[in-house]
Amino acid sequence: MQKTLVFLKPDVTQCEVYHNIINDIFKLNTPKLKKIKMVDYDMFNLSIEQADEFYADNRGKDHHQRNIDFISSGPVIAFVLEGNNVITELRSLVGCTDPEQAKKESPYTLRAKYGSQLPQNAIHCSDSPESATREIKLLFGY
Repeated sequence: MQKTLVFLKPDVTQCEVYHNIINDIFKLNTPKLKKIKMVDYDMFNLSIEQADEFYADNRGKDHHQRNIDFISSGPVIAFVLEGNNVITELRSLVGCTDPEQAKKESPYTLRAKYGSQLPQNAIHCSDSPESATREIKLLFGY
């Protein structure tokens, strides 16, 4: 079984679109994702220090500070999910990072439906087992 981290970003938690996204993840997703298990969840605000640590691999890039400022601007809803191949399956449902690109290439994805622009792309999901382990430890402590 594989674990991954998903969190809904402030752009959707503050306008309450998050209910639709959660519904899409757990009810309208692929048959493979129907077997996912929610291990943990929480709603919280990330401090600037937590956001900086979360985006540590982007340090030195132009968008690093913009991501920190955005992700710490309001509440996030985080989930730890578990299932077979959950990282790949969930990333397919979420779509590419840039919502504008997602709207052109895969309009059925969550970022195409709910994201507006970078970094307001609605949702984060881990991109690898290593990232998932690091992100879960950072946000949930295990």
